[in-house]
Order: sequence, then structure tokens, then C-alpha cells
Amino acid sequence: MSGREEVDQASLGWLSGVSLMSGGSLVLFGFVSLLLSLFGGGLAGVLVGAALLVHGIVELQARSAVLQRSDMRGGRRLCINQLVLAVSISAYAGSQVFNLNDEAIGQAVAKALESPLVKSFLDIVPVEALDQVVDQMPGMVRGLYVAVVVVAWLGCGLTALYYRSKVRVIVV
Repeated sequence: MSGREEVDQASLGWLSGVSLMSGGSLVLFGFVSLLLSLFGGGLAGVLVGAALLVHGIVELQARSAVLQRSDMRGGRRLCINQLVLAVSISAYAGSQVFNLNDEAIGQAVAKALESPLVKSFLDIVPVEALDQVVDQMPGMVRGLYVAVVVVAWLGCGLTALYYRSKVRVIVV
């Protein structure tokens, strides 16, 4: 038994556009992130930039394979790439949640609150309220990373489902 995949001709244009936008934006953000991290960021930034760049390249190569019909597994590769991208984002965000330094976050927020510009905006806020914000900031940052994971799985998961719905496996 052999299988082949067939691309719905009416949907090929949409598939092409979505995968071009997805792959192109991943390459762009990955490249920019990688450059910025190489010249002033840490290892995490370099890894994130490289991962985005690789996922973007894989997306564009799979798109090209579908459009040229030279590799009809391209649709499956598009789907899998999105799921692996969600895993990559989740791994990064999860590592950040567990490696956050609560004291360093509090100090950074306190320092930002001492800025003359920030002080001028916050003159009307009671000091106790600002202290509460500083105390709650580590939890808020962790919550932001959890939200990133949820959004990544929603976005990548729905995109993977879209790709999968456009390329069907037909057993001959």
C-alpha cells in the first residue's frame, strides 16, 4: 500500500500565502533576534533567534515543495514544523519561568520606578500601591510566560490544523 498527498487546488493559493507569511516572519524575526543577541544579548537570545530562523527556513522549504509538487510531503512538513515551533517556544518560556530571579526582577522594577520620567507619571499613585506592584512583578512575569505558551499553542496548533486540512492523504 502506498500513499500520496493531494493538494486541493482551490486552497493552494491560501496555503501558499499563509505559509509565506508564517515562514517569512519567522525568518525575519529570527534573523533580527539573532543579530541583536549576538551583539548584546545572552545565550537564550541567540538560541531563540536561531530556532526562529530554522523554523522559518523549514516552513519556506516545505512551502516551496508543495508549490512545486516535487515533494508532496511538504504539507505534512508544514504541519509538523508548526507543532515543533510550539514546543520550542514552550521550552524557552518554561525555562524562563523556572529560572527567573525574583529579587533581580524586583530590583529592576524598583530602579525603573526611580527614573525621573516614570516618577513624573506615577506621582499620583500611592507609594504602597507601587510597593505592591514591585512585590507582585515576578508573578506577573511568570504569568506572561505562561500566556506566551498558551498563545503559541493556539497559534501554531491552529496553523498546523489549517495546513493539515489543506493537504489530504489518499491511500491508493
